[in-house]
Amino acid sequence: MKKKLVLMTSALMAIGLLAGCGSKHTHEYKLVDEVAATCTESGVHAHYTCEGCDKLFDEDKKETTLEALTIAALGHNLTAHDSHAETCTEAGNCAYWSCERCGKFFSDEEGKDELKKDGWIIPAHAHTLIHNDAKAATCYVPGNIEYWVCTECFQYFSDEACTHPIKQEDVRTPAHHTLTHHEAKNATRLEDGNIEYWSCDVCGKYFSDEEGKNEIDAESIIIPALGTDKSYFNGTYWLDSSFSYILNFITNNFSNYDIDYEYYFSSFDYDDETKELSFIVTGLESFGDYVSPYKVGDKISFTYDAENDALMFGTVKLSQRQS
Repeated sequence: MKKKLVLMTSALMAIGLLAGCGSKHTHEYKLVDEVAATCTESGVHAHYTCEGCDKLFDEDKKETTLEALTIAALGHNLTAHDSHAETCTEAGNCAYWSCERCGKFFSDEEGKDELKKDGWIIPAHAHTLIHNDAKAATCYVPGNIEYWVCTECFQYFSDEACTHPIKQEDVRTPAHHTLTHHEAKNATRLEDGNIEYWSCDVCGKYFSDEEGKNEIDAESIIIPALGTDKSYFNGTYWLDSSFSYILNFITNNFSNYDIDYEYYFSSFDYDDETKELSFIVTGLESFGDYVSPYKVGDKISFTYDAENDALMFGTVKLSQRQS
């Protein structure tokens, strides 16, 4: 643009010299297109020049001057942008101005100090972290993994470099029991048995379920040993050393038979070798017209079933009910 103005000025000077010489000629008009003004540089209206004398003419071909043809620079049409502080998650910016006409950016409201694109941006700063060591969960208190949390944005991270964000609920490790399973075991004549249960290796408590939700006490786990002075008949009755209720057992387990005699036993004997338990009849009382298959002094025997660990009905004879 400056070059054009210099040429125009030279042309005007030449015109002046020619005029001083008093030379005359016919103008040869050449159209010069308008040069638009910008924010910082002036422009020139469309006009004509004469190639012979280099005079300037307006669009009506009237002689004019460069000053009259000049379009003044427009100046910047600036829009202000307020500053915003950066955070740990978002970039900020300093105050700046942008020109809607030329698209340039400036750090001052006069539009003198030009900024490069994005030169106003302030990068986000680092997270302000608190480190938390891993803590093992107990049977009743939750624990947590090792993690970092930002005190500004409250984002959780699994690493110090903050490359792996996690949710707050992912930090916690639930409370839990460390359970060992114990299978059910039947009681024997000499040894206690137990129900199926689970025990915690950490707190030592007992549970009836594998999730460790239903706590039970130690006593409820044990099934007492059967012993030699007691016999367990088919899960129905415990009989003490007098065995005075043995007929109740027979009556309840053989419903199609009548027992019309009350037997009295003075003692019993258990043979470890033959696994036989014997009772001596010391008395009996008859009811109705039935005849007892035993008399005082008879021995009634029961045999030990090793597979089921129980005393089984042996030699007692029953009279089938008469219709």
